[in-house]
Amino acid sequence: MWPTFSRLAALALLFLASTPERASAATQDWCASGDRTILLMVDRTTAYDATDKATLKAGLVSLAHGLEAGDRVVVRVIGASYTDDAPVFDGCVPGCPSGLTEWLIGTCKPVQARRDRAAYEQRLAKALMDMLANPKQTKTSDIAQGVAQATRSVAAADPRRTLAEVLIFSDMLENSPHLPGKAFRKESPDRLLGKLNGLDIVPAVKGARVVVWGFGRDDAPGRQALSPELRQRLDAFWRGFFRTGGAASVRLGQDF
Repeated sequence: MWPTFSRLAALALLFLASTPERASAATQDWCASGDRTILLMVDRTTAYDATDKATLKAGLVSLAHGLEAGDRVVVRVIGASYTDDAPVFDGCVPGCPSGLTEWLIGTCKPVQARRDRAAYEQRLAKALMDMLANPKQTKTSDIAQGVAQATRSVAAADPRRTLAEVLIFSDMLENSPHLPGKAFRKESPDRLLGKLNGLDIVPAVKGARVVVWGFGRDDAPGRQALSPELRQRLDAFWRGFFRTGGAASVRLGQDF
């Protein structure tokens, strides 16, 4: 019987011998090795001040550090209406998967992977920086329905993938036809959730990790901190909203 190493070496040679030479020259499909989707939603309904910009940038740096080869990253906006949530960016992270199977039959080239990842990160950074450079201010903000529609759309686009993370940069201050701003700030979380459930406004976040940052400041001039009472009530509402959709965990705060 051959030693274990000899068997693996012979198997590797067999795979290499049976692989067409043209495969090494083919364009690499960076989505083939991953099974996770990360949805990033950025609120464009309030013009960013210096604090917003610094908080958003810090969160994006943390996001970039956590990306894995093959992860699909989708960036959408939260706007005045849920119909404004057109994709800003959609692409998979370049990188060679690790493990024995890749060593035996893989065609991934590390040099190409590093080059493509640098280009990928530049495209992602440009998409995000364009939003920072072009602030917007709207009278309404359709956050709940925008998130519900975006998560459903992303989840349905590639059923083999898991919507692993939903990352949202927003003050989470809703002001929409179904949840007007004054009522949103005053009514109980249960009453607000009842309205959304009755309209089937439920996010498709089953098993996902949800992180909201940029939360805790008012959208009025001066951008003061929310009162403890209002912050607590809104925190309870949004946690209930995401848990209704099956989120594995929910965290809201000012920082990522």
